[in-house]
Amino acid sequence: MRIHLIAIGGAIMHQIAITSARKGHHVTGSDDVIQEPSRSRLLEAGILPDKEGFFAENITPDIDMVILGMHAKFDNPELARAMELGIKVLSFPEYIYENSQNKKRAVIAGSHGKTSITSMVMHCLKEQNMDFDYLVGSSVAGFDYSVRLSDAPIIVIEGDEYLASPINKEPKFIYYHAHIATISGIEWDHINVFKTEEIYNAQFAKLVQSMEPGSKLFYYDDEKVEGIVGGLREDVESKSYKAIDYEVIDEIFYAKVEGKNIPLNVIGRHNMENIQAARHVCIELGMTEENFWKAIPYFSGAGRRLEKIVDEKKRIVFKDFAHSPSKLRATIRGVKENYSTKNLIACFEMHTYSTLTEEFLPQYKDSMNEADTAVVFIDKKVLEKKGNLLFSEEMIRNHFSREDIYFFTELDKLEEFLEKTNGRESVYLMMSSGTFGGLDLKSIAIRKEVKQTEVRTPNLHSVNRNALPSMARLELSEEERQTVLPIFALSFLFFVLPIAWLFIQKKNSSSLVLYNLMVEFFNFQILSTLVFIGLMYLNQNSFFPIYWLPWIFHIHYTSQALRRIYYQTSMGLPQGLAVILPRLDKS
Repeated sequence: MRIHLIAIGGAIMHQIAITSARKGHHVTGSDDVIQEPSRSRLLEAGILPDKEGFFAENITPDIDMVILGMHAKFDNPELARAMELGIKVLSFPEYIYENSQNKKRAVIAGSHGKTSITSMVMHCLKEQNMDFDYLVGSSVAGFDYSVRLSDAPIIVIEGDEYLASPINKEPKFIYYHAHIATISGIEWDHINVFKTEEIYNAQFAKLVQSMEPGSKLFYYDDEKVEGIVGGLREDVESKSYKAIDYEVIDEIFYAKVEGKNIPLNVIGRHNMENIQAARHVCIELGMTEENFWKAIPYFSGAGRRLEKIVDEKKRIVFKDFAHSPSKLRATIRGVKENYSTKNLIACFEMHTYSTLTEEFLPQYKDSMNEADTAVVFIDKKVLEKKGNLLFSEEMIRNHFSREDIYFFTELDKLEEFLEKTNGRESVYLMMSSGTFGGLDLKSIAIRKEVKQTEVRTPNLHSVNRNALPSMARLELSEEERQTVLPIFALSFLFFVLPIAWLFIQKKNSSSLVLYNLMVEFFNFQILSTLVFIGLMYLNQNSFFPIYWLPWIFHIHYTSQALRRIYYQTSMGLPQGLAVILPRLDKS
């Protein structure tokens, strides 16, 4: 059969081209842009187009079928020529179905987790030497390709809710007509296509309606998911699922199975939920439960999903494909659960179309709250190309509902910040569907040598008062840090007295950084003390609640100061009586 693929360079399309060629079909294709790794793979398979672009003359009457990728436009000249000649045109989901009508079809869907679940099922089937085909949207350890079509009796498919093609504007997963379907969760995504949450949710109801009679549906135990897909089909058996029983011991997740602890190679509650879903699918495909638990401990994760790229005692770095609010919450929670005693620095690059719209921004509320330090990065260069407006720092703080969130739009500022967070054992969770502007993630937070001339600054008499917080980005020596931490801690009880004592003792011998730090905290503590004394006087004959407000204010910001000193970041305190005290000359 002669097959031509329009938009052959896509992540799945080029894999379909390769597997079709391996089946013996004569395959050609075209695209206006073909990037790596698609280019190298197509070249190796001998089906890389001679030149980039779409040309009507590529479509000849002897072509039996055209597969149309979503990247192509409706007015594509090759598509127009194929329709003019009456050539059969299919989206790639329709093509997959045509090649699997006689197979048992398992479709893994959901707004998050579907790649991981699909990869888990593939891994376990392979471990048990079961013959199967597959389609997955990522690389999986032990598999050379992400698409396989053969004579196997089973196919496992990652089912995407996005549109199938420019002329098939229905979700991809409905074309597979599943015998087994899994829905891992539903959260509004792809807002450029699904303009409201209700429209998006309705796509998953379409999945259930597309399933074969007598099929089985497994869905995450959630009221929202139940309300969307529950009870839609009397001839489809449905069952909800939750996370497997597990516990965390010494930074290792263990599955609790019949009184035994089985060590796992993945972390996070979300992955414990994914394992449960994979278990249901594998058993439905004919695997015994015993064999599933023999296989799953050796699963180490799907490509680009929570991939550990640095594992050192004081510096662990993960990169993850997370970009939707639910993925952020689940990934951060999972990493924090595993590394509960370490400082978790979660950095999220807003990169996809949906994340860069003000309409969608409120969906991120509280999504990064479980991180010790939360960072949002938007690459201004990417934003300029996409034509989106740049969010303000205030918008990021308000919509993420976190006042201490850090926001950067310039790569060098992000690198500088990460470099200054290496004061203790830390886990860096770098989440993006992009590349962080080309940042070398393996080298983040490695302190670089600072030239002496960069450290020297003029005395405080010539320093702008408004510059104090940035000057206090803490390049303290270890000795200085160990000195100020207990003194600042005493301020919980004694307000300004400990810092006043330290200031008197150290003002002449301290480094300029430490001096500025003491002045900043001195300003704050004098303000706290005066407010507290004033309200004590006003409330001396009553127990009105306002009496406690300054103490709450004091405790909150003193705790913040201690934390920032410990992590070697800026203080970020209210300026207090900065009008007067910064004029103190260190000399």
